[in-house]
Amino acid sequence: MHNIFSVEAIEKRAFFFLAGFCLTISLSMAASNVFLALTVLSFLHRLVRKHDDVVEFYEKNSTILKFLFALIASVILSSLFSGSAEYSLKSAVDFYIYRIMPFFITWFIVKNKRQLLILLLLILLSVTLNSFASIGQVYLANHYHIDSITRFSGLIPYMAQATILSFTVPLLAIAAAHYKKYREMLLFALLISLLALFFNMTRGAWFATLITFIILIIIYNKNFKIAALMVLLFSLVGFLLYKNVPLFEARVNTIAKYNIEDSERMKLITSAYNMWRDNPVFGIGFSRFKIDYKEKYILPDAKERELEHAHNNVMHVLAETGMVGEAAFLAFWCYLAYFAFKNWRNSRNPYALFLLAVILAVHLHGLSEYTLGASRTIKIVFLALGIGLRGIDIEKEQA
Repeated sequence: MHNIFSVEAIEKRAFFFLAGFCLTISLSMAASNVFLALTVLSFLHRLVRKHDDVVEFYEKNSTILKFLFALIASVILSSLFSGSAEYSLKSAVDFYIYRIMPFFITWFIVKNKRQLLILLLLILLSVTLNSFASIGQVYLANHYHIDSITRFSGLIPYMAQATILSFTVPLLAIAAAHYKKYREMLLFALLISLLALFFNMTRGAWFATLITFIILIIIYNKNFKIAALMVLLFSLVGFLLYKNVPLFEARVNTIAKYNIEDSERMKLITSAYNMWRDNPVFGIGFSRFKIDYKEKYILPDAKERELEHAHNNVMHVLAETGMVGEAAFLAFWCYLAYFAFKNWRNSRNPYALFLLAVILAVHLHGLSEYTLGASRTIKIVFLALGIGLRGIDIEKEQA
């Protein structure tokens, strides 16, 4: 009985549940929620039994945590000044406390490189299996001539998959170049993920992936020839799909016809600006965009009248949390990017590059989508941030 409730046993259980969360994050919302809940409960139990390392955790990550806590405080403050404080506060607690718990849990539970690698491989397996599922959907849609389906994302919502793949694809390319021992496996996963990304049909994610790709390769070895080669590979796969998959061809053709000034996204951004103009300091209140947009701020000529976010990270945060929340939001993410780049430049720490890839992809895609809005997306993004920061720390300890 004593061993079952020892700190070591609790941490093992927490890691097992966290591993289950990683495996199911791209496969099943229900299963991933169960594993996350069990992980959080085990983590809280662990803190009850052992909490003397909380101070060490804060000291090692004090600057990042200060920026994060400032962001959380700004969201809570905005919620208090919103039209429905109770609703906004409840949403804020769920969003910025419960959903980002993997960020904190990873630091306390993951002890070594082996455990980090297990989590990364399980995430990769989850993403790859779902990519297979989306490719299977393409085959079935073509085989049975199902024209009503125009986006293919496997077992999860297409925007969540698009954001996840936008950093998975560049990271797989870097990993394939770096780890010769696992190159065949990584290249196979890269091909499957790249096909799934194209079949997802999210144009913003295509551009985010490509730009992240180029930036990472240049940072990785400062070789523009390799960067050009990777862009060529990306373009070749896209060209072959364009010539052989009519649905993909039709989606690509919409890029040339896209009129940004008359687009629904520009109308959403205009509505978000109007929200901020009327509530410049604290915004309309966290998680109230979907309510106030329909009730007050939707433009008369807007065609899609049931949208719930601004399709842009910066404008959505500005609308909901005002200048206070926007400043905290930008400070947190910009410092995190600076921290990752500095660690890569100074020590060539691979987890710093991992961290930078996640940040770049999430916010490049966030130029045309609110990538931090969906429950699944925010959980995997903050899990990835936690893995990146813990990996940097472990690499330093073992250097």
